[in-house]
Amino acid sequence: MQKKTEVYLYGKNPTPEKGIVTYKHWSKKERFFRGFKLSSKISLLLILVVLPFAIMEPFLFMIWGSIVFFVIIGLLGPLMHLLFFSEEVTFFSVKAKCPYCNNPSELGPYLNRKFLKEFTVLCSSCGEVVRATQKTDKFN
Repeated sequence: MQKKTEVYLYGKNPTPEKGIVTYKHWSKKERFFRGFKLSSKISLLLILVVLPFAIMEPFLFMIWGSIVFFVIIGLLGPLMHLLFFSEEVTFFSVKAKCPYCNNPSELGPYLNRKFLKEFTVLCSSCGEVVRATQKTDKFN
């Protein structure tokens, strides 16, 4: 179940803008299957990108393609699974007015979906990266 809470957005103005963030706490079982699903999707895409080279040079591809597939499946897959498994709380969007363009919209995650004390979001209308912090007692 998704939850909502208040955050502050910092941009060019000295006073922060208030916004509402939508986030979700994942259970251990959900994190495990979510990590497996996301890492397998990314690994499959990487394999599909490399696969057309098998047509161009099939015998040489048997050598270096085997090495690449081992690296993708044996190393990158488990590392990505651990990365996604460690994400206990994920945020999806922040509904607020952008501090740069003053356009009310949903700001999406920028590079990382982890819901930390401080995280960054991206404005879809102006493309600016906005720093967001969770509401704490010192701002009350």
